[in-house]
Amino acid sequence: MSQVATSLEETIAKGKRHYYDGLTFRKWKAAMLNMYGHDTTPFLEEAWNAIVGEAESTARAHRENQSTSSNDSKAAGAGARRKAKQQSGPVIFVGNAIMLTLNGVTCVALFSAWRSGLPHSFSTQLTWVCFAAFCYMGLWRIKDGAALICFPLACLFNPFYQIRLTNSFWNIIDVGSILILVALSLSFLANPKK
Repeated sequence: MSQVATSLEETIAKGKRHYYDGLTFRKWKAAMLNMYGHDTTPFLEEAWNAIVGEAESTARAHRENQSTSSNDSKAAGAGARRKAKQQSGPVIFVGNAIMLTLNGVTCVALFSAWRSGLPHSFSTQLTWVCFAAFCYMGLWRIKDGAALICFPLACLFNPFYQIRLTNSFWNIIDVGSILILVALSLSFLANPKK
């Protein structure tokens, strides 16, 4: 029995020299048989399992060591990012203020156009104000999905190629646009950009 253990240990010691990561059992077995002959045959599978198990445990320990060190650095980086997200800078404050001001001016302009009853072809300033407000809000809050709503409205109110619709249809669009602007503005106030 002691000779079997010695032979197995010798096979493991010899096999470690010919083992490398990614080597298949078949190739390793062929190399061992070519180098040391068929006297290692009874111990090849056990030696392979022992070598692979040792290599896997070493690799696992190395991966765990790396993951704990990277988790520590990720946690430190996440804390810094969390602090950066909590502090909104002056650019974001100014951008949000411009968006809300444009939305307010646009709501007043759309309300006055709806109440006055003048045809939209006479109010070129209205198309410029609406176009600017919808484009700015769509670009400023693009990550929030505002572009899906704002860019079609900007195309509808574009000053470059005016769309000719009836006055009653424009009144419906004006009221709908006011409601959309108010809803988006309130939504963005509740969830400010960070």
